[in-house]
Amino acid sequence: MTTTKTIGTETMRVTRDIQDKGVAQWLQTVPEQELVDILKDAEIEHGWDERFAKSQDKLGGLVAEAREEVARGGVLPFDPSNRP
Repeated sequence: MTTTKTIGTETMRVTRDIQDKGVAQWLQTVPEQELVDILKDAEIEHGWDERFAKSQDKLGGLVAEAREEVARGGVLPFDPSNRP
């Protein structure tokens, strides 16, 4: 079973076995603007996931630098009373 719902210029296709029927029924009842908002949120989330995945090497380098600085004794414990 395939159900389509057009949202603005986008068409969503839902194709799953048991869940199809429930999702298809839900798609028919959700207001168009809410579906547009859901799609936008999903795109934003996907973009964040991609950027985070691409930043792992840089983050790893920063972690290594921080650990080296701690090992050299170049880091004060977090205690506001010992701040210069």
